[in-house]
Amino acid sequence: MSEAEMVVTEPCVVHATTGRIRVHVPGWSGQGKRYIEMQLHQVQGIQRIQANPVTGNILVLLIPPFLMNRPFYTKYKRST
Repeated sequence: MSEAEMVVTEPCVVHATTGRIRVHVPGWSGQGKRYIEMQLHQVQGIQRIQANPVTGNILVLLIPPFLMNRPFYTKYKRST
């Protein structure tokens, strides 16, 4: 199975607060946990990534001063 085949459905934000976003990845088989964490950790402004193959969730800890003005952060901050 290739890395691209691991996620079969679009991820959705389960919860978002200042500096923290929890994303659920429906259909994630749990494979590639380390790969996912390494790829997301390369995104500027992300402080820590914790992927949980049991729940299918990915916890993203952000560097708040950097991301406070980012469109996706503002969007999910308003919805919580």
